[in-house]
Amino acid sequence: MNSGNKVTETTSETSLTGLRSRLKAHNDYVLKLVDTIPPNCYFDQDTVSALMEELHERVDAKVNSSKKFSGQGKNKLARLDPSTFKTVSQILRDQDDAQKSKYRKTKRKAMKSKPTLHSAALDRASNLDKLKERLNEKIEALKGNRKAPVISRQEKRAKEVEKLKAAKKRKRNKTNKGNLVTSATDDSVAHEEGPPKKKPPKAIPIFNKDGKMVFSKFDLADTDAPTVEKKPAAKMTNQPKRILKKLDLEAAKLKTLEEKNPEQAKEVKQKKLWLKAIDKAEGIKVKDNPELLKKSMKRKQKQKKQSQKKWKARTEAVEQRQKERQDKRQRNIQERKKSKLQAKLKKLKKRGRIIPGF
Repeated sequence: MNSGNKVTETTSETSLTGLRSRLKAHNDYVLKLVDTIPPNCYFDQDTVSALMEELHERVDAKVNSSKKFSGQGKNKLARLDPSTFKTVSQILRDQDDAQKSKYRKTKRKAMKSKPTLHSAALDRASNLDKLKERLNEKIEALKGNRKAPVISRQEKRAKEVEKLKAAKKRKRNKTNKGNLVTSATDDSVAHEEGPPKKKPPKAIPIFNKDGKMVFSKFDLADTDAPTVEKKPAAKMTNQPKRILKKLDLEAAKLKTLEEKNPEQAKEVKQKKLWLKAIDKAEGIKVKDNPELLKKSMKRKQKQKKQSQKKWKARTEAVEQRQKERQDKRQRNIQERKKSKLQAKLKKLKKRGRIIPGF
């Protein structure tokens, strides 16, 4: 039985070793295949940039250690030195080792920073002492408040009023002191300068007979000259139709007045003649001739008609010009469309899409 067990154990061990060797061979073969891939194609961009930085650091360290290399030599070393380049499997192995070492370090730190039971108990005890001290302070403060005398609202109000009054009094005293100082300085300056100068009296405005203010000492207007009542300036009307209507109304009124009171009508006529003579003497045009007024009316109407004709001709000319421009624009648009269509047809004929003659 023992011999049989030994045989089975040896066969199982040989089979395991054979399996391990086969797996190792397969693994090596796969790793060799993976190593044929360049690292910059296998890894992502961030990993590639990190690897390049590491390569530069290694090359810099080699160059700094030996003073033989120049700038060109450094580049040559980076290109040709086989130890600077690593395969994909080597990079993966290095990354795995780095992760493992990092995990070990973090585990050690966690173990170191783990609080012990003794330290936790001490912290809790110190916190309890602090809380007890705070509680005792609060109790003492409450006891002190109980012993203090209770003040009513009226007493509080009275105290506030007294405080306000005292503040106002202090402010008033400050202002009075400032006024006293300024008055004293003014008096001292006045004594130094001499007696105070008298201020000149304010000038009283003077008006002439017409009620206008005189700004000089003497009124140069001739006071003895007779005052003539100024007539309001007659409106230079240029409306013969209205003047003719007014003259007709005045003539009708005068006729009715002659029938009723001939003497008064005579006086009115005389007054009108005098006014007419005065206006002519002053150079004012007197428009009281009905025939001339009618002629001027006709002339105005003629001018109006002429201006209307001119305006009509002008508007027609403007409309005609606008129409011509619009027609020209439409013609140009149509010509452009035709030229575009012809160009398209030519292109299509060249490509053979349209057969000429069809």
